[in-house]
Amino acid sequence: MIRMTAHQPFAHMDRIGVDDEAELVANGGFLRDNTGMLPLHILPPLDHSGPIGQTKTLLLYNPGNERAYLNVRVAGDVGTDGLLIYNRNTDQRCRVVNLTAAEAVDNDTHLEIDSEHGKVYTVRYGAKTLAFPYHDEGYVQLEGAHPIERDVIFSYVGNEREIRSDRPFRFDHVGKYVYLHAQWVKITSIVDLHTARVDFTFSHSGTEESDVVTMNEIVLTGSTGLTLPRLEFSYVPLFS
Repeated sequence: MIRMTAHQPFAHMDRIGVDDEAELVANGGFLRDNTGMLPLHILPPLDHSGPIGQTKTLLLYNPGNERAYLNVRVAGDVGTDGLLIYNRNTDQRCRVVNLTAAEAVDNDTHLEIDSEHGKVYTVRYGAKTLAFPYHDEGYVQLEGAHPIERDVIFSYVGNEREIRSDRPFRFDHVGKYVYLHAQWVKITSIVDLHTARVDFTFSHSGTEESDVVTMNEIVLTGSTGLTLPRLEFSYVPLFS
């Protein structure tokens, strides 16, 4: 069961996705019509622990219609350059600095950035201590996706980077994402009324149904060879 709780000024949703399509159409299709909820199995992951390298781009999805506050949990040595977290959609950034494995090594001891309240903590076995020296440059929110365009039929041809739609494309579709070929692909340009280019070359031809959504593009920038034993994101979808 998904719960939406009324708060001032926004309602909070206790989950970011649904278990299956049946939840979307339950109760007269309330979630389908009033949120950007999608099945959890197609949502981008929240856990990006492991190799980061010098730069890495990932996607995060917010099914709400308001910006959501992005919380970050980090463990490991971020190096002399720190770890920059930048959201292309909102042009917001925050940087983790001065953090070493001595202060934050795993799930039990880590750094937590609380964007909603503008605070930073070291967390050691559940106990939180304010730790602003490990943070710089601000906080990050996620752009809301709702309303989304649902149940669009797309077709594509193998070895091509174009998709064809049963509905007209608009210029504001550029930059949005569709789930095709078992992955999220980005619409990069409009060719004509029913054809668009994407950032992916299809290996075979097919026809699929997908929603057209806004994804937040998060760019991580760090030192060459950066690897973090913990890097997790969380957020609460908000609705006006």
